[in-house]
Amino acid sequence: MGNDKRGGSVKVFRPLALEGACPDNINSCFYIKGQNLRMLFDALVSEICKREQIAKYELSHEITVQIGSEKSTIPKYFSQKDYFPIYLFNILLTKLPAWKQEKYRSILQREIKSFKFGASKTWARFPKRLSKELSWLAGAVAADGWITKAPNGKERLGVVDQNVDALKLVQENFMKGFGIKPSLKRSKKRDCWILILDCKAVSRFFTTFLGFGYGCKAKTIAEPQIIKNSHYRLDFAKGVMLFDGSVELDSTVSIGVRSRKLIDDLYEIFSENNFEFKFSRVNSETWCIRSPYLSKCLQNKKWRSLFSINTTKWNRLNFLINGSGQAPSSEQDALKKLEHFIRKKPTSKISITEIFNFAKNKKRFTKHHLMNEYGLSHATFWKYLLVLRKSNIVKSEENRGRYKPNYYTFNSNIGEWRVPFTVS
Repeated sequence: MGNDKRGGSVKVFRPLALEGACPDNINSCFYIKGQNLRMLFDALVSEICKREQIAKYELSHEITVQIGSEKSTIPKYFSQKDYFPIYLFNILLTKLPAWKQEKYRSILQREIKSFKFGASKTWARFPKRLSKELSWLAGAVAADGWITKAPNGKERLGVVDQNVDALKLVQENFMKGFGIKPSLKRSKKRDCWILILDCKAVSRFFTTFLGFGYGCKAKTIAEPQIIKNSHYRLDFAKGVMLFDGSVELDSTVSIGVRSRKLIDDLYEIFSENNFEFKFSRVNSETWCIRSPYLSKCLQNKKWRSLFSINTTKWNRLNFLINGSGQAPSSEQDALKKLEHFIRKKPTSKISITEIFNFAKNKKRFTKHHLMNEYGLSHATFWKYLLVLRKSNIVKSEENRGRYKPNYYTFNSNIGEWRVPFTVS
């Protein structure tokens, strides 16, 4: 796919590989520009003319006839343009022996700065090598992203998520990698944010060099081969986990996907980096990786490092492990933040507010009091109680001896409460 390996994990993207097939015409292809591309093009043309013993205008006419373009189109690139069709460069290079072609490709690799498609006025920076940011972006697109191709040829790359902070990181990394800032808007139909990049050059970069396809990818997505052969695999996993990973109320980190290829890739990455985890098959279509309880695990820093600092999932995990939160301004404020933190599912029998009110009214209770009152399982009770204890709203009394019930008390001092940091 036009990718090279040079010295360990350095991966090089060759811009000429973008034009893998003959375009419909010279105006529907990719263009490149750079500070010294004019000089490079002139040197290439001069060498061909010298080898074939023809004048520059004759070479220009020959190419015009070959590709069937208008008479005035090709001569402009031979004399005045500072940007060039990749298709034209590829045609010229075929007129040289292989070793000469490689020489000019190496120079072009060094000199190219930007690329675009067709009549678009949007130039994107061309990433010459694989990087941490690009590998992370690939993970984000693999998790919650998509690439579409309309009948009219328009291509669009998008990423969707409930948390705008995560999508802002995608924006930043697109700026670092391609020099383009995608649009970011709240969906009018769903409770989520949508990042959109309408740039065919960038979407084609992902399909050509990273192996992404168009349309639905839930069962087929996998780690790009170029990243798999590099030292940036963990960065790819971080992009996937920020969008597809989950931080559970029991302080475990998990990810469940429908693509067996992707879960196998993540299994390899976590194993190579000495993560402690369990692998399971949830059902016939979903595979899952889950961490131990991080509140009791020496590896919690390693798992936390998968999520970017101050994102919702990072704050959630930090709260569940350390109880790091903020002082609420009122009881209502505390409940609002706790409800947001837990995000009650439609199938849940109870909310955190109901358990809060139970503890407030009872003042002192055991787990059996609460479980019997609401018909809760121990797993549900334990998760909710963990949040209230981390918030310092409920405290555990010292165990009074063997076979004695463990009592919990409601802390009425709101000044001691700490509720989770919330990020929109």
